[in-house]
Amino acid sequence: MGRFSLSVLLLAGACGDNTDLDLGGSPDDQVEPGEIGSPATRYSPAVCGVMAWDPNLGLDKAQDVSVAARPNGGATFFSAPLAGGTLTGFQLDPRMNMENGAVVKLPINNAAFDKVGVSYIQDRPVSTAIADGAVYIHMLDNKLETAEYIAKLPAISISEPTFLYAQGNLVMPVGTKDGLVMHRFVDDSLEPLDSKMFASTKPVISVTSAQLQTNMMTAFSTETECYLMVNSTYEPGVSARVERACPSPRLAVNEFNGDAKLLFDSPEGIRMMPIHLTMFGGDAPVIRADASSPRTVFDGERFWISYLDARGDVVVGFLDGNRPVTMSLGAPQPERSSYELVMLDGAPTVFSVDDRGYTAYSMCVDANESSE
Repeated sequence: MGRFSLSVLLLAGACGDNTDLDLGGSPDDQVEPGEIGSPATRYSPAVCGVMAWDPNLGLDKAQDVSVAARPNGGATFFSAPLAGGTLTGFQLDPRMNMENGAVVKLPINNAAFDKVGVSYIQDRPVSTAIADGAVYIHMLDNKLETAEYIAKLPAISISEPTFLYAQGNLVMPVGTKDGLVMHRFVDDSLEPLDSKMFASTKPVISVTSAQLQTNMMTAFSTETECYLMVNSTYEPGVSARVERACPSPRLAVNEFNGDAKLLFDSPEGIRMMPIHLTMFGGDAPVIRADASSPRTVFDGERFWISYLDARGDVVVGFLDGNRPVTMSLGAPQPERSSYELVMLDGAPTVFSVDDRGYTAYSMCVDANESSE
């Protein structure tokens, strides 16, 4: 374990084997009752809307997917085949209808991509796709008919979300074979300005970031180590490290009070580490055994989480403190990288791809008062 300056920043056991912290046990995808003998309001996740699209026969579900909310409503969906190949995507209008009724090949044909991200810069969709140790950046029109090449930059892993701000600097955190690098861009044109090594490490296999007002928080993993960093400018910030990997990390932040949740895979299941501002101390207990591929977002009131259970079903719900209150969606069984949890029109929304097509589940909270 490392000891850090400033305010005794410890990541003690964050990626370790301690599963003894009592969080109420591993949840069974149901809501716990209230206190016996007293009226209690039960809050539970619920599906408040479902949309499905099946525009292609023989859909290959082995995809890496990314979803971004459109500035005027609806969503943009990009995907890359895990085996490497052409990027595809579609646009959803504010009523969640697929524009043009079809998935299209994106007009980007200069590499075999196996990972993709989608973001919005200046109200236009931007693709960031990985191939052969580099990230290719293109800005597209809103009909996905044309693509403007922006840059090719070193990267072997990209963050979800892709672009963030550090005191007004538009940056893209990426993993490289030498560590964590931040690429900086001109805000209004996306022209690359410069690149800077923020942490020299072993090859970075996965990265996640979240906006914290004008600051940004980044977690990243090598094959053997887990790192966390908060930076307020385009300079390396307060950081912490443990000698244990935190693969497939996802990070969500409550920008109002600085609380954050870091979820990641482990051989034992999904682990979660609570964070507050630059205080990274504490354990990362298993919150669900025999599960993988965590996702998390903050909706302004609650932290929502999602993962794939042992059957391959998508489980989704929210945190009551640090206790998951979840439900299984049952039907979709996507690959580990072929589903996402995003905020869309104010609602946590699960997007999934499997061999039956594309599905979106809009989530909400049910409140039921009962007397026990």
